[in-house]
Amino acid sequence: MTNRSVIDDKTKYISIGFMILLCVLYWICEPIGVDMPFHMLRIGELGKEIARDGTFPVYMFKDVYYGYGYPIPIFYCATFLYPFALLVSVGLSEIVAYKIMVVTLLWATFFCAYFCAKAWYKDKDYSFVAAFLYAAQPYFLMDLFVKASIGEAFAFLFIPLIILGYCFIMKTDQKIKGSIILACGMAGLVCSHVISTVLVTIALAIWFIVDFIKNSQKIKVLISIVLSAILCACISAGYILPMLEQLLNDRYYAQTSAKLSSIPQSVLGIFIPMHAAKALSMVTGIDVPMSEVGGALIPVALVFIYLFAKGKIKDLKRTDKILIAIYCGIVVSMTVRFVWIPLESIFGFMQFTWRIYLIAAVIGTALFILLTQREYNCKFTRVQVLITIFSGIYVLAVCFGYFGAKRLSNATVNRSTIEYSSETGDILYISQKTDPYSIKDMERIVTSDDNVEFTYEVNEVSEVISINIDKNTSEKEAHFEVPFLFYKGYEAYYKDDNEKLEINQSNNALVEITVPAGNTGEIEVKYTGTKLQKFSLYFSTITMLIVVIAYYLFCVRDVKRRNLKWE
Repeated sequence: MTNRSVIDDKTKYISIGFMILLCVLYWICEPIGVDMPFHMLRIGELGKEIARDGTFPVYMFKDVYYGYGYPIPIFYCATFLYPFALLVSVGLSEIVAYKIMVVTLLWATFFCAYFCAKAWYKDKDYSFVAAFLYAAQPYFLMDLFVKASIGEAFAFLFIPLIILGYCFIMKTDQKIKGSIILACGMAGLVCSHVISTVLVTIALAIWFIVDFIKNSQKIKVLISIVLSAILCACISAGYILPMLEQLLNDRYYAQTSAKLSSIPQSVLGIFIPMHAAKALSMVTGIDVPMSEVGGALIPVALVFIYLFAKGKIKDLKRTDKILIAIYCGIVVSMTVRFVWIPLESIFGFMQFTWRIYLIAAVIGTALFILLTQREYNCKFTRVQVLITIFSGIYVLAVCFGYFGAKRLSNATVNRSTIEYSSETGDILYISQKTDPYSIKDMERIVTSDDNVEFTYEVNEVSEVISINIDKNTSEKEAHFEVPFLFYKGYEAYYKDDNEKLEINQSNNALVEITVPAGNTGEIEVKYTGTKLQKFSLYFSTITMLIVVIAYYLFCVRDVKRRNLKWE
């Protein structure tokens, strides 16, 4: 780009030191994020199921909901949790495995952003700056350490791939390569967080429409985008199809839209870190408003103040102004009720208005990166880095301080402040036919018609239920209600000849077995999965292998072309 340097060694060391310090403080203070127990359960139960009978992949968490079973991996894709679940399966504690995941995700996001920037800009130092500004932005750090919004945090990992693939398609002749990168990025996003996938897709569609109008290779671009969409669907079919299979089978609590207009963010709250707001409320006795994006706006605000103080506002380019306008529009929309009233039927799936800040966070970072590219000098980069570090400290200081002090005051430095539990308060994918809060009070018994005599055993180790029918004088089909929450994939069969029995959902949303009139014998009931689960897994795996091989061949071709060019 230029002979000038965009970052000096001192600033680079400070940047790396800050990220290392974050990891050390996180490990010592052990902050308990809002969603940490749930995501720790996902890793723990995944590891437990692998260790139970070598099951892979896992679709049903058999011990969750008091042994009634909850298929969390079907609705919350577990693909990227397996490395950490394997640690649990060989004896590591769930808490340590979770913390390893968080630290790994921080660095993986940094390196993914670095290599994507390097692939586009061909500048190592500038790519380092872009990666740091992206991975150390306060909203991503809040997702990791404060809120424990692991799904959204994983989304940050794949967004650089999506942007890189899109840019290859729209701005270069490497459109097939761009299609593969975009497909892999979007598939990773789909398997990370569905809500983020929808928001990013909408933002990407708007970006595409704007670029497409000006593009001179419309046919090639359209073919590349369609190819990317097809590849993405094929790669992520192993998650999408089993989820749709369940969603079409019943109506769950998640399938209701939230009233976004009734839960806007507080204008004051979006500037105050979550734990700082809690602390101020306790100290002052005043109800200080709290927001899940509290403090995430600080870096953009500080950069704006810096540019104004230096008289550089007038030097902003048209692209900068557009990004600032979009960023401000998104932030303002989170705090205004009337904006969401006509949009609730479309965006109700978000559950909360603050979720849209994911797009604003990416736009804010893009603005930072563009300004750094334009200035391209060590002084301005140092200002950007210091603002990012200050903003990170601002949103994390009270959180880390509180939980660090809690560990010390309770003399639990050598023991975790959070206990692992196989139970969850998540009710989103429980059938609306039952009250999820009453399940813990339900006795795990098998029931049937009066004219059937039987005994049963609930094996709480393997979570297999055995029913031994001694006498069946029913002139019609007999029905057994089994203490498993009903989801597609349960199987009931006679133990002596493996003859399968019909399974349906009972009125209580439990598994119901239908036994022909007069039949006796021993029956086993357990979760074995569906044919669609197996097919989609094989299909996705084969597609991914083909995509990886194709990408490798394109890279080899590009290297050969470059070598010929220089000969």
